[in-house]
Amino acid sequence: MVDPIDKGEQPIVHLNPDDPGYDAWRVVREDLAEGREPGPINVQRYKGGFPWIGIPTFFHLPVALTPEDLKAGEVDVAIMGAELVGGMRARTWGPMEMRNPHRSEIYHLWGEWAMPELDSGLAWERELRVVDYGDAPMEPLSLERTIPEVRKLVRQIAGVKLKNGKQTVPIIVGGAHALMYPDYAALADVYGKDKIGVIHFDAHQDYAPTGFGHIHTHGNPVRALLLEGFLEGDKFVQVGLRGPTSTDVPTLKEARAAGIRYHTMAEVEKRGWEAVMEDALKEVREQADYLFISFDVDVIDPTFMPGTATPEPGGLYIREVLPMMRRLCAENDIVGVEIVELKPDADVGYTSVQNAKAVLRQCLNGMAMRKKGLTEPGYLHPVMVDDGH
Repeated sequence: MVDPIDKGEQPIVHLNPDDPGYDAWRVVREDLAEGREPGPINVQRYKGGFPWIGIPTFFHLPVALTPEDLKAGEVDVAIMGAELVGGMRARTWGPMEMRNPHRSEIYHLWGEWAMPELDSGLAWERELRVVDYGDAPMEPLSLERTIPEVRKLVRQIAGVKLKNGKQTVPIIVGGAHALMYPDYAALADVYGKDKIGVIHFDAHQDYAPTGFGHIHTHGNPVRALLLEGFLEGDKFVQVGLRGPTSTDVPTLKEARAAGIRYHTMAEVEKRGWEAVMEDALKEVREQADYLFISFDVDVIDPTFMPGTATPEPGGLYIREVLPMMRRLCAENDIVGVEIVELKPDADVGYTSVQNAKAVLRQCLNGMAMRKKGLTEPGYLHPVMVDDGH
């Protein structure tokens, strides 16, 4: 029996380090590279195919297991999963369902059968070297113990230097938005906090002044990063805030005093999406050398994204989000992306995973455009928008 907390004592979580499962959740196999040369591993039997065949990975991509694999393969982007929900019964299944072609790819072909996007004219699969890097370990009962492990894995990816002078970009598909803390902190470890700007898409400001005594929750990663000195407020832009549980006027004023710039859905209603989008894009370009995109899927209206833990009506349409994501990734030097708060089992259909996959695909599409030098603001392939008649 644990003694009750007396007045004046600080609460602590009692753990038993003698429990044989104490560290079992984060033990990495020692034979990850045994018997093979470093490099991505293509686990598919065929060169290309339909979504309903093959071994599920993100987009049926090759797998990488070590930093040496990333370096040997000159990998541009490594996609990883991270649950981070603080309870084994609270898992989201977001990363695994994003690998599931049944619910998310429909008619999107893979490998040598991949087709170009009809906005850029590019097939990102042919322009970029992208891999599935597996998942971060998850301590099934503790955010606090999982956070350092997520940070370590994101830093492991971001720290890989390629021959072309670039570094591998981590894309994190996840559970709770508490992920922003380790994801951004890892990038700050690698690049320096003064070099990285952030654009944060969310129905909620995630700047909550309270977390029931917890330092890290899904509702306060922005505040935690600011208070701990990882994040500089004037390098932070928020888009899509709304709803009675998002924030309040005093908190907005506090965020503004910290230098944070924000664009609410009330502003979108008053000024129009095009004007707000252009302002946000301009602010992002002004703020830093590199950009981290934190994309909470609940920024999208639940008509298009019911599969999230915190749905809030009145959000962005998926048709507004996709060109914004493509432009961000084409017009900026992206060093990291997270797509969070996806909860597929809250959606009886496949809408949420399909749309979250579309957001990820347009991010990769934009990165492919940048690699090809197609960085003109709002670029669209001329043949795709004008049939010549």
